[in-house]
Amino acid sequence: MLLELDFDPAVEDQAIIDQRIEDKVKFWSRNSNHFKKGAEYKMYLEMLPEIKRIMSDPVERKREAASACSIVYDPIDQDLKILGTAGKIDEKVVENYANTKKISVNVVKKRVSALGIKIIPKVDFQITYDKYYKNKPKNVEAFDGMKTYLNPFNKDDFYAFLNPGTLQNMDKLPCDKLKQLAQEKKKNEFYKNDTYSSAGKKVCEACELAFKDESSKTIYDDYLAWCKRRSILDNAKEIAKITDKKMSDEQGDIYIGKLTELLKDRTLAENIFISFCKIEKIEYNPDLYNPGKKEEKARKDAEEKARKGAEEKTRKEAEEKARKEAEEKARKEAEEKARKEAEEKARKEAEEKARKEAKAKKEAENKKRDEEIKKKEEEEKARKEAEEKAKYDVLKKLAIGAILCFLALGGISLMSGNDGSQSENPQAPYQTVGERVGGTNSNINGSEQPVLPVADFWSDITSGEAPLKVQFFDESTDSPTSWNWDFGDGVTSTKQNPIHTYTTDGTYTVKETITNEIGGDTETKESYITVTASAEALTAVAPVPDFSASVTSGEAPLTVSFTDESSGSPTEWQWNFGDSYDIFTEHNPTHTYTKAGTYTVTETVTNEAGQDMETKTGYITVTAPAETPIVVVPVPDFSASVTSGEAPLTVSFTDESSGSPTEWQWNFGDSYDIFTEHNPTHTYTKAGTYTVTETVTNEAGQDMETKTDYITVTAPESDETTSDNTETALPDTEFKSTETVPVPDFSASVTSGEAPLTVSFTDESSGSPTEWQWNFGDSYDIFTEHNPTHTYTKAGTYTVTETVTNEAGQDMETKTDYITVTAPESDDTTSGDTSLPTESEVLTFVNDYQGVSDFIETVSGDSESYHPEWKWDIWQDQYGNRLISFYYYQNNPKGYDSTYFDSEGNIISTKDLELTLVNSYKGA
Repeated sequence: MLLELDFDPAVEDQAIIDQRIEDKVKFWSRNSNHFKKGAEYKMYLEMLPEIKRIMSDPVERKREAASACSIVYDPIDQDLKILGTAGKIDEKVVENYANTKKISVNVVKKRVSALGIKIIPKVDFQITYDKYYKNKPKNVEAFDGMKTYLNPFNKDDFYAFLNPGTLQNMDKLPCDKLKQLAQEKKKNEFYKNDTYSSAGKKVCEACELAFKDESSKTIYDDYLAWCKRRSILDNAKEIAKITDKKMSDEQGDIYIGKLTELLKDRTLAENIFISFCKIEKIEYNPDLYNPGKKEEKARKDAEEKARKGAEEKTRKEAEEKARKEAEEKARKEAEEKARKEAEEKARKEAEEKARKEAKAKKEAENKKRDEEIKKKEEEEKARKEAEEKAKYDVLKKLAIGAILCFLALGGISLMSGNDGSQSENPQAPYQTVGERVGGTNSNINGSEQPVLPVADFWSDITSGEAPLKVQFFDESTDSPTSWNWDFGDGVTSTKQNPIHTYTTDGTYTVKETITNEIGGDTETKESYITVTASAEALTAVAPVPDFSASVTSGEAPLTVSFTDESSGSPTEWQWNFGDSYDIFTEHNPTHTYTKAGTYTVTETVTNEAGQDMETKTGYITVTAPAETPIVVVPVPDFSASVTSGEAPLTVSFTDESSGSPTEWQWNFGDSYDIFTEHNPTHTYTKAGTYTVTETVTNEAGQDMETKTDYITVTAPESDETTSDNTETALPDTEFKSTETVPVPDFSASVTSGEAPLTVSFTDESSGSPTEWQWNFGDSYDIFTEHNPTHTYTKAGTYTVTETVTNEAGQDMETKTDYITVTAPESDDTTSGDTSLPTESEVLTFVNDYQGVSDFIETVSGDSESYHPEWKWDIWQDQYGNRLISFYYYQNNPKGYDSTYFDSEGNIISTKDLELTLVNSYKGA
């Protein structure tokens, strides 16, 4: 019931159910962070596998529908039982109740009927007069001249004309039998060419026309009933002329009795006769010739008034009791709601306080740790400086010693004189002090010799909230020529003093590697940088789903590896691969498609912030192996062991479908129940004409066969009571109307053409329907006009359904692929859904929007000159959703400002959306 599916009757077309589920999933996912309904929508998404399981199982679906009916209808039934304590209820009361409770009048009437309560209809004199006397039934003009042909034979109607004198209830015979009688009569009795035979042949031909099928027979029966009613009322008019347009009670009873015999409904007969007298200005006064009845009538009126007063008192007391109970219930619910809200508020405040305390504690710990790290760094730096100074002092002493030694040796040489014992190479330099002592990298004339560098670094900050920007400073010694930094979060740099920003909270180890021509060194500082989540980051964002497949087409069995490419750090994944309702929760799953087909793949990703879904329509194409036989959609057909008979009538249905169906669904027309046997047997318990529908399914698809008015069940000629029950059964005409269920039919002004294609539909139903419901096949919308006009805006082939209703019941006519709409030759169609909202859809959207409705008036494709300062644009975002933006740029030097709405009419932000313009309604 979360899917808002119609459950009375329940929707049985699995394709429609699947589409509604898909639409709902998109809506729930898109609004899962809604500040009021978000939690509810998330719960629905969690329930999605169970919802799909139930809605794909006819038995489970039926049970769920029954539960929903109980939830919705039980409160209504309780009220109606109180209002209809006398076994009947005025139609005006029904309408008032429906208006008060904001329920459809038809729903309330259905419940009244289900409870066995009789509705006393309102009498509109003019409507009743027109319907039962003045206006002929539809499509009966062909029978107007037939009475002339019947006069020579002294017959009143075709049934009497065809009756061989032995048959009873001629009007109950099936059409083929009546047609056979007409053909035999024409052939056997009217074989000559005289006037008598010519007239007889014409009547026989008229009979063949009248009884060619059930629809024609219904038209003739309606015409015949109208003629009989008119004859009775015309006779009443003639008598009224004689009595100076006055009609006594006894006279009226005679005509009401005749009408009752015809209609099998005394109340309806009285309403017709009273309406006739009112319109024809006949004074129908039951007390005119019977003064003694006046007192009796007054007494009965007083008793009726007292009874109604008691009923009204009882009703008011019941209503008052119900009102008090409702108020008490509402009060308790309000108190409970207030209590829960207070508890929730206290819980959130406690959580917020705990979070702040934890944050303060963590900040104190971070600060303490930073101070300790800084202290250690300072100690380490002082230690290194002391070591460096000590090293320098040693080298200095060694150098001084070396110089002194050198001078001493030089002095000795001078003292010994130049005796020709110098080096063989007088140009060779002196040995450096460094070479003799092995201690420094300088030579005697001051040139530098490279040594291995020593790595070291520091940063301007070592902790803070993300995003944390850190400046690193190289403090390496001994002239490095290259630097390589690893910041611990997967990012590196080759700059000497880089700047790096940490975007995610955590503790990071930093490494610096330096090199020169001699070699290299690495300095690693463990857990050097600590990054905490910012207050804004505590409110995480919902992930953005995306994925790819290792292969998107191939022969069955086709194994596909899917790779999640979602952003926003999802923690949970749900996959549906399009070939079943199963949900898989692996991160990067592998799936094998075993059947040929085109499959839509859906990935739903979730984290603490919410949930989103990516659907790739027709993403995987699987072809059948060369040796695999092609499975075709089955073609439904069936037959019945018998198509007519008295109630109770047991009928065995035999499936004769081709194409190897694997599943069957039957509706026998006397209820909304669905039966799934292959060859079922069904018993009809009530008289009537029933339409039977069989739906067959296999791997390739589904098709439906509907046989309209296929089973005709007549009432038994006499009801015999059993020996166990000696009481005489009362007739049930008190609570039943003799009106028959209407037979739907319709036509269209045009059945094909280019889009936009405007089609006028004409209702041609028989049986006096009082309500109409149309579905034109291009949406789920239902229209209730009698003869509607509809515009198809998209190319396609559409099935049209008309459902007609009257007091006796309801029937439906479906014309499959009835309307064919082609794309205009000038339209450059592209793959995918490029359809635009119709002007009617945009107008509905505008009217539903409450913000600026004072100056949004209408939508027109060619109205720039009317309101040039207004503009509507249709957009599509990267997820395939449609958005509408409204621009109001009158006297705006910047151009225009925009407001964006989603398909539900909510104002939304487009900060993270990539929008593509689809179309504009300028000046709209």
